[in-house]
Amino acid sequence: MEPKDFAIGILIIGMVTMAGWVGFLYSTPLTKIKKEEETDYVFIVQEVPPTYESGLPDDWSNAPNASKIILHNETGNAVEITLGQILDYINKYEETSQHQYWYEKRLETITFNDPSGIPITGVDLLEVLRVFDCLYASEIELVSYNDTASKLTFDIQELCTIYGRDRFTMLALAANKEWLPDSLLGDRVGNFSIFSKDITVGEGEVEVALYNLANITVTKNWTVAVRVYNSDGTPNQTLELDYLNLTYNPTEQTYEYENTDWFNFNRTYYGTNLSDIVDYTHAKGTNYVLNFTFNDGATQPNSIPNRDALSLVSYFNWTDVEQHLANNGTHIVGNHVDLVNGGDNMLKTNLKMCLINKVRYHTEYDPSIWGGGIANYPWDEAYNEGYPPFQIIIPGTVRSRYLNGLTEITITILGPRT
Repeated sequence: MEPKDFAIGILIIGMVTMAGWVGFLYSTPLTKIKKEEETDYVFIVQEVPPTYESGLPDDWSNAPNASKIILHNETGNAVEITLGQILDYINKYEETSQHQYWYEKRLETITFNDPSGIPITGVDLLEVLRVFDCLYASEIELVSYNDTASKLTFDIQELCTIYGRDRFTMLALAANKEWLPDSLLGDRVGNFSIFSKDITVGEGEVEVALYNLANITVTKNWTVAVRVYNSDGTPNQTLELDYLNLTYNPTEQTYEYENTDWFNFNRTYYGTNLSDIVDYTHAKGTNYVLNFTFNDGATQPNSIPNRDALSLVSYFNWTDVEQHLANNGTHIVGNHVDLVNGGDNMLKTNLKMCLINKVRYHTEYDPSIWGGGIANYPWDEAYNEGYPPFQIIIPGTVRSRYLNGLTEITITILGPRT
């Protein structure tokens, strides 16, 4: 960049290559020194830390791969998580990043600056739980080796509500393209640290939460409350179902579309039919209505009208749950109106509502093909999509109604079936 003369002085912008990254020098503040015949301008040069798409070191050969944290998962088992394993999952993401819809375990890196301006890189804490098969936590406790604030508790449902939006909770691995212990933060951190960022405040607010992470322990499991009421609104029964109830001996349902372009992949879901959950309760065999509540406060069926979907009531009746939504062969009719795939194409309607925890995709959307072409799915395995867990599948409806993070099922018994 060539220097440019200005009326009152010269501003020089330098670019310096240092330790594998480019740092920017800027001239500020401007200090004016008075003399009898002339005025000199003195520029105080300060170093500005860079930003990068990934702040991991360029050379991973000296990574402390054996460094580890211990995850005590929802079963109580201790799982060892090493830096080497995490880097393998990061490498998998880099190898497959051109595929937006890629259902294999992988970890995408996140980079942002700490309050002092140092770029820090790591991975999303919820994604770490997912890839290491800790899938149904509701609360976790993080313990440090030597911090003055040695413990930190996260409510997973709260993290899920903000997950994927403007805020991140990061398991940090590197800073300034150096592994944490070797970085500018090395006198404070261990091999793993926890940072949180909320970019909804100004340019971004970063909180250093835990410097030297030793282990993560699940202290509460994700549960789904089933609340049964009588017709007059009085409580009848309450059940708390956890992952053992909801993942044991799963049902298997294959959802097939007549038209499989765009995002309407044929897929197989694994979970528990809602009719089976009702059979656990006093509502079994009765005339009842039912609705769902999710961790972010959303409800189904009618709190989120979307596209051509509309429910005229705030509940599903027992035939919706135990049989299928009323349809005329091409469209959902009655209390719940929906149009899947456009035109006269729709999902098979002889399937039941299902609370699912895993999915196996049979086709993959290829955005490079104009109009939404379909490519063969690259592997034949069921896949857990991570947090928030437990998705409600409502056959015949658009996928925007397939909400994740179920926390409550409400059932009201109206009386005997007629």
